[in-house]
Amino acid sequence: MKRSPMIILMLTFFCSFLTTVPIYAQFTWTERTSAGSGDWYPIASSADGTKLAAGRYNGCIYTSTDSGATWTEQTTSTGIAWMSIASSVDGTKLAAVIYGSYINTSTDSGANWTARFSAGSKKWSSIASSADGAKLVASVSEGFIYTSTNSGITWTERAFSPRYWQCVASSADGTKLALCGLDTYIFTSTDSGANWTGRNEIQKWTSIASSADGTKLAAVVNPGYIYTSTDSGATWTEQTAAGARSWSSIASSADGTKLAAAVSAGYIYTSTDSGATWTQQTAAGSRDWRILASSADGTKLAAVVYGGYIYTGSSPTLINLVSFTAVAVPNGIFVEWETASELDNAGFHILRSEARDGQYERITRYLIPAQGTATQGARYHYGDIAVEAGKTYWYKLEDIDTNGSSTFHGPITTGHTNQ
Repeated sequence: MKRSPMIILMLTFFCSFLTTVPIYAQFTWTERTSAGSGDWYPIASSADGTKLAAGRYNGCIYTSTDSGATWTEQTTSTGIAWMSIASSVDGTKLAAVIYGSYINTSTDSGANWTARFSAGSKKWSSIASSADGAKLVASVSEGFIYTSTNSGITWTERAFSPRYWQCVASSADGTKLALCGLDTYIFTSTDSGANWTGRNEIQKWTSIASSADGTKLAAVVNPGYIYTSTDSGATWTEQTAAGARSWSSIASSADGTKLAAAVSAGYIYTSTDSGATWTQQTAAGSRDWRILASSADGTKLAAVVYGGYIYTGSSPTLINLVSFTAVAVPNGIFVEWETASELDNAGFHILRSEARDGQYERITRYLIPAQGTATQGARYHYGDIAVEAGKTYWYKLEDIDTNGSSTFHGPITTGHTNQ
């Protein structure tokens, strides 16, 4: 089919889906020495990434209000073995567990802590929080699962066969939970922990992360692969792109598209397409990484090293994408995008699918060369004429930097194509 000459003019008359999407590739990493070197184990982040809380395995919890630039030792939080910390979205409510002791909570960003005796002294392994900090879920290694609806004041024991539970994750509202452990299944709950369903296969699961709505989950195996789910854990995809490694932790952005996974005695890996492809963060170095934390938008990461320092990572904006639209026009679909600036960009490809979460295929035969610079953007377009009338199509934009790394944007859709 021949593309209509009216395509450009008709852009004004058709509604399109507009989205602004940031780019992620090699993060800029900073070693935070102000908190000192130690046996760091857990770390948690507020939604904006400015408030952080990290715990020493034998010592205190340290907090930061400036994205890790400076740290304060919270002496009221002295513990023997801090295993896990959870944070509310604003960073004011914290909950932490100690292996062989009690659950502790704070309502003032870690300045003061209260031991919660109602759940007992146990081999606590992990804790997760709802966005407001009211609903908590905690796991016991070789024990049960406990939930709270009042920020940890009282707890309910959830009947479960004791297992070597490693990690729990929660949706923002606290209703959808995910749980993993060694030599067991992944378990999910849709009623705040009252009932649980076994998922996937028995493996040595070490960490699990959830999107804010609880639909997208990501889990890691040590040793093994990364696994992702887009249906709250009902089905899982083995993501082999990052390889089979000794994964220690995984973290997710609020929408589940940006993931970060750490390898014990290895590197940190990041993904911007829900785990399909991964970038090895070589700038952070190969270390004994333990726990990762992510801001809600995935642009800020924080990670701790056992026997080392705390590290923070920020994502550079290689491509400042102003818009990405797809408009149905006679005889095809007009795809257009605009950048405000481009750094080390080689060019673009367009990918298409007939379903939002379906298989995307590259439809551009050749790379669309980059036209923008670090100080000036450019406008691009592509006419897709190999479409059928009446069908719905979804598009992703792939940008490729000069090192060959890809980042994906979208998906976007126009709805039905025109006759």
